[in-house]
Amino acid sequence: MGKKSKRNKAPKASREAQAREGRDQTENETRRFVKRFPVLAAYNVDEATQDTLLTAQFEGAKMAGLNVTEQKQLEMAAEYTYLVVFQANKKKGLEAALRAARRWPSFSPHWRRVRRRICEYCGKRNDLSEPRLWVCGGCGVARYCDATCQANDSRHLGDCCFSLACKWDGVGPIPTRLLSEVTNPFNPKVVPSARARKRLEAWVTRPVTEEEVRRLRSKKK
Repeated sequence: MGKKSKRNKAPKASREAQAREGRDQTENETRRFVKRFPVLAAYNVDEATQDTLLTAQFEGAKMAGLNVTEQKQLEMAAEYTYLVVFQANKKKGLEAALRAARRWPSFSPHWRRVRRRICEYCGKRNDLSEPRLWVCGGCGVARYCDATCQANDSRHLGDCCFSLACKWDGVGPIPTRLLSEVTNPFNPKVVPSARARKRLEAWVTRPVTEEEVRRLRSKKK
């Protein structure tokens, strides 16, 4: 038998450096969600546990061939970390959280559908066969079991809701906070999505309906 070719095989140190870089990107993206979700202690997660769970999630994603450095993939993975992995640690312990972290590759293709069925506040998750949860009209992203969970989510009601609204991708109803609070929605630095800006422009330049005129007049009285 011939010898196995070692060509194109990166040195071990190089592979470890790439893995560290990927985990760091995953962790940095997850940290951006701190203002949106409760602190780690609320999930019974400390720094060491977070590192363990993020490493398991990252390595599973990389082995599955996911583009772990693509921004949208990072954002979805960070959402999954808080809404599924950390919640599993809080409710069932580290072993359950590790299993959830390793399942990210199988969740990833369906995350948009799954995400719509997870409460941002209490972590309750509906099956895909069940209805979607209530969505926050302000941002069009956060989902809640009911009005009580939404009212209790004080973290979301402030800057978080507005920040998510500005990230709107132009799909679905226009977030109300974009209409009521953004002074220049056509600025790419404010609303990065070109499709979202086009939808906003169409809304602003549309003919005003009689119903809207009546509503405005009633507010002035």
